[in-house]
Amino acid sequence: MNRLNTFVLKLIKDNEGKQFKTIWLNKSTQNRLQKILSSTKRKDKNAPKRPKSPYIYFCLDKREETIKTMDKNHKATDVMIKLGSAWREIKDDKKLIKHYVKLSQNDKERYKNEMLKYRSEKEKESEKESVWTTFLKDYEDWVLVSEKDKKKDKKDKKDKKKDKKKDKKKDKKKDKKKDKPPVQTEYQKFCKLERPKLKKEFPDLSGREITKRLSDLWKHTKKD
Repeated sequence: MNRLNTFVLKLIKDNEGKQFKTIWLNKSTQNRLQKILSSTKRKDKNAPKRPKSPYIYFCLDKREETIKTMDKNHKATDVMIKLGSAWREIKDDKKLIKHYVKLSQNDKERYKNEMLKYRSEKEKESEKESVWTTFLKDYEDWVLVSEKDKKKDKKDKKDKKKDKKKDKKKDKKKDKKKDKPPVQTEYQKFCKLERPKLKKEFPDLSGREITKRLSDLWKHTKKD
């Protein structure tokens, strides 16, 4: 568990600010993680020892006695062969093997109790691992949200710059229009020239009547 913690914390530290989902699902990362998890399973020193069979108890009990009956140059395999033969001779006799069967049953009971305790501890460890899983998911979501926020901020900044440029262009166009003198039509020029003359010639006419006369004069002038 400590190796797993160290690995994950180092991975987070080394890849701070990066998209964690991509890093986590990377092939090399998953291979390293698999090695840590598999090695942890193989080297579990807290796992209970498996129960011994009646035959194993018989071998442990008779080993020294059997060795004394053999040559000094005997091999370990020779001892096992002899013990195997001796066991085959008595294994069907319940009275002779009763003691070894009892020892095996007690060992099975011991193994059963130890396994219950061991599994309970393993469940607690798996809960811790699930906490890590939740943490990694939350961290991944946070990184993704952060990345989205950064992209959104960049987009907003770009949009603001574009809007500013557009506003500047509009302002320039307006300024140019203001600077330019208004373009007068031929009719407007004509009215500007003839209006004072009509006012002088017909002082009693209203502004609307003078405008009407100017319009009529313009029509006749245009025809000519």
